[in-house]
Amino acid sequence: SFKKRSKISPKERPKMRRLEIELTIISYINKNYDPIKPVTVETHLDEIGLDSLDRVELEQHVEDKFRVRVPDKVFWVTVKDVVDFVVMAQDRRFNACI
Repeated sequence: SFKKRSKISPKERPKMRRLEIELTIISYINKNYDPIKPVTVETHLDEIGLDSLDRVELEQHVEDKFRVRVPDKVFWVTVKDVVDFVVMAQDRRFNACI
């Protein structure tokens, strides 16, 4: 049987993709770092208690999950910074293929 695909307008696709990235990153943080407060895109990574090793693990997860390269000098302050980075890196990769 075939699953019926929902029709998402081209205008809505970037919003859906961004939301999917946000949920994926927040889910990863909740699963691996057991934060005290609910994690949102505004949450500072320091509030979650990420040390330098945790940040490296987060960077590796982002590289593996989203197939992007995280430069050595990147420094994320909030979850939104991570999401923005992934969106921008994927856009660059897509545009390089055109």
